[in-house]
Amino acid sequence: MISESAFGERLAKRLRPLIAKKYLISTKKSLLYAAPFDDEGRLELGQNSKREPVRGGGTGFEQDLLVHEEFPDGDTSVVPRVVVELKFGSISTHDSIVYSEKARRIRQLYPYIRYGLVLGGLAAIPGRTLRLGAEFDFIAALPTPIREPALVRLAKLLRGELTVSRHLSSILKGKRPVALFHRSLVHRTKL
Repeated sequence: MISESAFGERLAKRLRPLIAKKYLISTKKSLLYAAPFDDEGRLELGQNSKREPVRGGGTGFEQDLLVHEEFPDGDTSVVPRVVVELKFGSISTHDSIVYSEKARRIRQLYPYIRYGLVLGGLAAIPGRTLRLGAEFDFIAALPTPIREPALVRLAKLLRGELTVSRHLSSILKGKRPVALFHRSLVHRTKL
């Protein structure tokens, strides 16, 4: 059996040609979940010299798969659009709770972000993951080996989430009015 990390690398490699060129797909890239001020009133963003968020120091979470843009002149160079947490082979109650909490914390700094969970090597989403994963925008079970139709459907889902992220960003900036917001459940027996 392959490791979760290897599954993520393979999945990212196969998804890259299926996602728009302006977006990058990275594995093991960190995002900020806190923007603390020190006791002298300075904002400490927990970034490296390239203004990329870093894990550790109490302000960054490493992401399994991140679809993002890069803006070298911004206050942070990594502008996330879609996070995909990966679990391979199984998912525990603890995993569902922890990843849902990560989504909530990250969304405090990136309110336009889309946050999902892909369960590799599983044919269906366990009920407890649906119950405890309230902060996920999407959850998908992706049996292995990954067949091309499932990969194409996952890429389509991610492209849709990229569109939602960009629309949310415009709405939150007051550039796009919104009169209706609705979450829906799409019930499929396979991805």
